[in-house]
Amino acid sequence: SRAGILATLAPGGTARPHVIDSMVQGGPCHASGRVELGDALLEVDGADVRASLLSEIQSKIAGPPGSTVRLLLQRGTMSPPFEVALTSLCPLFACSVTIAGS
Repeated sequence: SRAGILATLAPGGTARPHVIDSMVQGGPCHASGRVELGDALLEVDGADVRASLLSEIQSKIAGPPGSTVRLLLQRGTMSPPFEVALTSLCPLFACSVTIAGS
């Protein structure tokens, strides 16, 4: 089975990265204490995802339960990017990165 990180991404718009739009309390993103709403997603496991479709990002993040995914995030345009390693905890249908508003 596949698992995810219990977060929702919102499209960033033209030439802007997608951003963390929501997190499930207690899920991997929230529990890390390092991810905040509005953080821009730049990379998944070292692959640049700024121009990727949300469905492509979901495929990169989803993995076996207990697997680790590394996200490169940026908070605001002036701060340096930072990496967060998250462990997927639950079935994909409950934890997938989803498109805000869908």
